[in-house]
Amino acid sequence: MGIFFGIIGALCQSIAYIFSKSCLSNDKMKPLHFLMLSHLIIAFFALITLIFLSGAVLPDDYNWVLWAVCGGWSYLAGQLALISALRMCDASRVSALLGLKVPMLAFISFFVMQNHFHIVQWLAVGMILLTALFLARSGGKLSSQSLLWIFLATSGYSFSDICATNLVKTFDFMGKVHAPLFSVCMVYLCCGIITVGYFFIKGFPNLNETKKVTPYSVVWFSSFIFLFASFSSVGFVAGNIAQSSRGIISITLGMIIASLGMNQFEENISKKLFFKRLSAGCVMLSSIAAFSLIE
Repeated sequence: MGIFFGIIGALCQSIAYIFSKSCLSNDKMKPLHFLMLSHLIIAFFALITLIFLSGAVLPDDYNWVLWAVCGGWSYLAGQLALISALRMCDASRVSALLGLKVPMLAFISFFVMQNHFHIVQWLAVGMILLTALFLARSGGKLSSQSLLWIFLATSGYSFSDICATNLVKTFDFMGKVHAPLFSVCMVYLCCGIITVGYFFIKGFPNLNETKKVTPYSVVWFSSFIFLFASFSSVGFVAGNIAQSSRGIISITLGMIIASLGMNQFEENISKKLFFKRLSAGCVMLSSIAAFSLIE
């Protein structure tokens, strides 16, 4: 059941990318405005979740606030880069290329934190990079600007993950499920504080804009609820591997959407190219699993 929850979480993220592309393409929303409005709503959901976890006692050492703020800033920077990439290319290709976060984290851990990895893990990193190169070139080469946005997105997510990891260690006394859930909600709450500051300067959004963005916010936050349900059932490693199936799901979802004639979201591709991308997605998922499972 836990693997199923993880896959549902991955599906929710893939659907969220489609919703974001709809707001950016059909409704002509600016990336920064969409980012701020969607995360104002997500912060509201996070606040409700924190109320349910209100029995938690915060530690006397308030260094965790720095981790939460830095995590929020780097996450928002990664999201803004992702949204900018989604404006320029198909959601399915962008989603699949987010697997590059694993090599990014590996390089940061090795060069900055002096952590060492098994040779099999380095081979897995190499396979992820080769698969990403194929996905970037399949069905037309992605522009250098698109690749730059994807690189910045994975960089922002990686630094956010590092901050979130330190945050989880601070709240470790809450338990294996509540600690990461509490930590992520705190990061989202920090994002919400940043968005409130933005809207005080720019003016608060109208109801119509809020309605358009709400589906994305609901689905995106739901993906994390399913992810933590997966964690509680099968553990963090298996849950993260299940979530990494979003690349395969996005490629399949992209094919379905294109076949329905919704080409503003996804371009039409041949069955041959679809199966090539799907195979590449499976290789990337297997490589991520190998990296995660090898100690």
